[in-house]
Amino acid sequence: MSPPLWIACYLIATLGHMAIWIASFNRLHAANSHFLIRKSSYGFLAIAVFLVPAIFSFVAYREFDFFPDAMTSFPVVFTAYFSACLFFGLYTATIWMYRRIVDHQNPSIQSAHAISRYDFGGVATQANRSAFERSFAAIPGNQIYRLNVETRHLNFPHLNSALDGLTLTLISDLHFTGNICQAYFEQVVEKANELDSDFIIIAGDIIDREYCLSWLKQTLAELSAKHGIYFVLGNHDRKLKNETLIRETLRGIGCRDVADRWLPIDFNGSQIHLVGNERPWFGDETRVSSDPFEFSNGDLRICVTHSPDQWKWGRERGCDLTLAGHTHGGQIRIPLLGPVISPSYFGVKYASGIFCHNGKVMVVSRGVSGEEPIRFNCPPEITQIKIQV
Repeated sequence: MSPPLWIACYLIATLGHMAIWIASFNRLHAANSHFLIRKSSYGFLAIAVFLVPAIFSFVAYREFDFFPDAMTSFPVVFTAYFSACLFFGLYTATIWMYRRIVDHQNPSIQSAHAISRYDFGGVATQANRSAFERSFAAIPGNQIYRLNVETRHLNFPHLNSALDGLTLTLISDLHFTGNICQAYFEQVVEKANELDSDFIIIAGDIIDREYCLSWLKQTLAELSAKHGIYFVLGNHDRKLKNETLIRETLRGIGCRDVADRWLPIDFNGSQIHLVGNERPWFGDETRVSSDPFEFSNGDLRICVTHSPDQWKWGRERGCDLTLAGHTHGGQIRIPLLGPVISPSYFGVKYASGIFCHNGKVMVVSRGVSGEEPIRFNCPPEITQIKIQV
């Protein structure tokens, strides 16, 4: 076998190796929020992703003059793993090209999409930022303060005409950690209120640190929507010893908890049925029936969940629209390649955007913030959804 072909095989195998370990990392983090597992897995991922490709390169260099017979000198286990990596490398490249050609986002159900961009770095600079925040904010290209306010018009022709013009604002992954100053979140709330939506939906991962509980009253209490503010919790909300503190605080400022229940809401003579899903971190699946009480054809069913992995659960309950977050859009999107890290059983497939399956739609937010204050080519967002009938 010629050296150029061997080099190509090594490059493909290295891609396959990285794909195997990144996919494993994403699926581990899809449902596991234990602190030690989460933190140790980052180091393990770095070693797994970079060490073996380095070994591949070293072996290729050492054996370069003997490439035709090189594999005969490799251990059987290495040869088997190299072959598996070669297969997954080809598979990953095929999937990547397919997703570049076939745009599985922005289906025909979306009639319009507009983006307004804001940079709140100036406001954050004036605030009392920690040294940790200042160090990350100083990284060139970091977009932690550059909020996108997105508007999506979605067509649901089967719904009651009374629902035409209904607006919902989706806010996800606030991550009150103290790593990003409160002034930034105050600006986010201000922009959410300017959208003047009928409903505001908060899709989990609201707070990571108990000392930030006061931020809920100082920021989210200012949210305003004509027909109310509704929330579910996410995996990071488990970091508080008792998540009841979060629920009680949010209820105290006027937000409504929709976890594990159907909540009917009257709207212009028609009904909207909200159902909340906090699995796999909270909740009991058996508590939520497949059909809401007194459901009529033409009513709108909305599933509010933290993880996009629960979309199937929402579809099984007839939800026309599922609203989710959790994946942060990857936080770092590599040019051409896109997101790499996405804590989901589906990897990066549902990292962010709008998706459609048999007429059922899911909108996944990139979120407002994150535990680590770093974003490249993946600005934070809030999204207003306008229902068209």
